[in-house]
Amino acid sequence: MNLTGVRVSIWVLYAREHLGLSAIGFGLFIAAGAFGSIAGSRAYGLLERRLGTVFILRTGLIVEAFTYAALALVTNLWATAAVMALFGVHAVVWGMAATTVR
Repeated sequence: MNLTGVRVSIWVLYAREHLGLSAIGFGLFIAAGAFGSIAGSRAYGLLERRLGTVFILRTGLIVEAFTYAALALVTNLWATAAVMALFGVHAVVWGMAATTVR
């Protein structure tokens, strides 16, 4: 099962019903995550050298759990965009670390 597809489909409902966003607003919501992903891809090398792969993987699980908790509690668009940007960083950094371990 592709969990990314499941996650994004839930984000559509979240953006429309919880935040009251239009289609353009949803695009900006997703773009905030994409911006974080770009930042994460640029930062991975430094993070891996300084923190190590094991630390990144362990911390990433905590970051992901707190991301969903924050999204459930936050209704401010800018705060939600910040959470999504952080999630974008996490997703790429954790994905690269997990791939390296494999």
